[in-house]
Amino acid sequence: DADLVQIAIPYLRIMALCQIPMCLEAVASGAFKGSGRTGRPAIVSITCNVIRVPLAFWLSGTSLGLYGIYWGISLSTVLRGVWMNLWYVSAERRLARKAAG
Repeated sequence: DADLVQIAIPYLRIMALCQIPMCLEAVASGAFKGSGRTGRPAIVSITCNVIRVPLAFWLSGTSLGLYGIYWGISLSTVLRGVWMNLWYVSAERRLARKAAG
C-alpha cells in the first residue's frame, strides 16, 4: 500500500537515529548482567520504558503529530543507551580504583 510506505519511510529514518545508542546499551547491559550486577540494567530499562509512553503522547500533541510518537520512542531509546553506558563506565572506573588502591 502506497500510503503505508509514505508513513513508514519517516518512521524508519527516525528510528535509525537510535540504532547505535541501542546497541551500546545492549553491550553495557550485558556486561552488567555478566558480572552479576543485574539491578542497574533493570532500573534503566524500566525507567526509560515508563518514560516512553508519556513522551510519545506529549510529542504527538505537538506539531509533530504521528511523528511525535516515533520521536518519543527514539529519544527514550537514546536516553537508555546514554544512561546505561555512562553508568557502566562510571561503575568500572570505581572498581578499577578500588582494585588499584
